[in-house]
Parts: sequence; structure tokens; C-alpha cells
Amino acid sequence: MTEVGADARTWLLTGPTSSYAPRLTDRDELLHPHWGPRIALADAGALAAAPLPPERPFESRLAGLWSDGGFGGASRAWHAYQRTHVIPDADEVRPVLYNSWEASGFDICEEQQRALAVRAAALGVELFVVDDAWFGERVCDRAGLGDWTPNPDRFPRGLKPLADEVRALGMRFGVWVEPEMVNPYSDLYRAHPDRVQHHPGRTRTEYRNQLVLNLARDDVRAHLRERLDALLSSAPIDYVDVQTWSVRERTPRSTRPPPPEQDSKATPVPARAPDGGPSAVQYVLGDEAVVLAVLPAQAYGQEPPPVRLRGLDPAAAYECRETGEVHRGAVLLHHGLRTGLRGDLDAAVLQLRRVTAAAGA
Repeated sequence: MTEVGADARTWLLTGPTSSYAPRLTDRDELLHPHWGPRIALADAGALAAAPLPPERPFESRLAGLWSDGGFGGASRAWHAYQRTHVIPDADEVRPVLYNSWEASGFDICEEQQRALAVRAAALGVELFVVDDAWFGERVCDRAGLGDWTPNPDRFPRGLKPLADEVRALGMRFGVWVEPEMVNPYSDLYRAHPDRVQHHPGRTRTEYRNQLVLNLARDDVRAHLRERLDALLSSAPIDYVDVQTWSVRERTPRSTRPPPPEQDSKATPVPARAPDGGPSAVQYVLGDEAVVLAVLPAQAYGQEPPPVRLRGLDPAAAYECRETGEVHRGAVLLHHGLRTGLRGDLDAAVLQLRRVTAAAGA
């Protein structure tokens, strides 16, 4: 379905696989709001009406809440939501679990874990979990992820002897995995560097010395199924502690033009600062913009970098209602806005209003 916005230049294209609002250029081409390819108007309706890919249905859902009880109140509200709507068998009593990470970190071996299991059983633990570093070359956080086979020096007989002894002590046995991640220093990455999420031609963005496997690829999914099946078949494993992380790929996003205003609704735009700076979301509506910024952490003596905004008129000037300062649109777009944040977890809401065309524009 194709609808024309009130400005006659914004088109809402809605189909079974997509819904987006590109703008019509002077050449009657539709400019995609995020990635920028120009789509001929004659092809736009067909693109939006493309049939759903076979066996790939997807429905996105969003849950949000507000609490006047601070972090504790918000946490308890989320827990209540998860118990009611997310976690199956939420009323079931969970076993008393012991995780070996705090005791051993990356310094791990079969004999050490056996000794911990004996002590855990004496305390009444019901589920014993071997955490990180049992696999591959995992001697630190820079290596081994992706190689889900027991380290032959640390577990020369594999995990089965330890699992059997844990079970003999009256406990269930579990292991930690992070299947969607891979370290560049690993057998998997050395053999298949193309299997990670990346933007061709750009430096690959690591987070915690890790890259994210591209699970949209058939060969990646097949490899993970094979490796995890081999792991779970090699020992009596009752529990798998799966750690997942949300990793933002910053590099490709920095090349995208700002989304346009969509009809009369404010448009959320991911404003950005260099790594280590504030995280921010920007909303644009007409001549006004609102920036919600938070500084996760601040190194001692380090000034947080400015947040570069999007969707503003570079030839205009904008007044910040909180500070009274007037900024050129071009400066806000290319240099950024100083948020004034100080210290860990500081946050601010900054309101900008277009006041006039910038001098000399």
C-alpha cells in the first residue's frame, strides 16, 4: 500500500515485509530514510508489496515501562513482567545453582573444578555450572570464543569425567557458552573470517574483543548446530548457561543520512558520539528537536565528546532552551552538541528550537 504524506514529498510504503517512509526527490526518486539508495517511484509499490520470504515470518514487539521507584522499582517491575509474560513455568522453584566463574575466572582445570564441586555439594548446591575458559585457547578474554571443544590441556578427557562426578555428588551439571560470539584469535575465525557480521571494506568493530557471527548464513547456523550437538552429546550436560550480548555496529550507521520527518510525527534518530562518549536518542519535529543523552561512564579528567545530531537544517540556527546558547545547524551536525554531562550515569534532556537562519548562510 502506498500513501502520500501531507507535504506531498513523503511516501509511506507498507507491505508484508516492510513499512518505511522515504522522501520524493526532485527527480521523482524515493530516497530510503536510512541507507540512502534511490528507488524509482514506479518500482516502489512493487518493492513494498513483495511477498513474505518462505519460512521467515517475523513479528517485532516492544515492551516498555515507567517507574517512580528508581532502579529498584524498575527492576522489580521488569521481573514481574517477565514472570507473567516471558518465562515459561515461572512459578517453578529453580535449583540452587553454583557458577564457577568467581572462584576460578580463566584459570581453570578439571582437578580444580572437581574440588569446587565437592565443596558446592556440601553446601547443598543442586546445579553445578562450569563457566568460561573450559574450551579452545580461552586463557583470556581475547581468545577462544567460537571453538566449543574442551581445552585438551585443562580437560584432557573432555567434560564427561567431571560431569559424571558432579552427578555422583547428587548435583546436575551445566556449562557456559556464548554461541553467537567469536574472538579473532580462534580457530573458527582464522578459518572463516567472512562468517562474522561486518560492513565490507570497513574495519570490523570489536566489542569486548569479540565479533558477532552472522546467524543469517546457513553455514554459520549449520556449524553451530554441529558443534553444540557434539558438545551436548559428549557428556551428560543438564543445563546450558547461554550468554548473549547486544552489540551495536557503529561504523555502518555513521554513514547513513538522517531519517526524514514522517508526516506529523516526531522521528527518533540515533544521535552518536565517539566510542566512550554519551549515548543519545534525538527526536525531530518541525523546527524543534529533543535530545535524550546519558553518559555510561567517564574517565577521570576526560571531557565527554560532543554528540553529533541529525535531521537539522545546516543553514539554520538552533537555541538550546536549557542553556540559552545558540548553535549553527552545521556545527551541530558535523561537530556536535556539548551535553554538559559529568560522571558515571549522568543524564540530561536537551531541547533545541530553530530560531532563524544562521548568519552568513
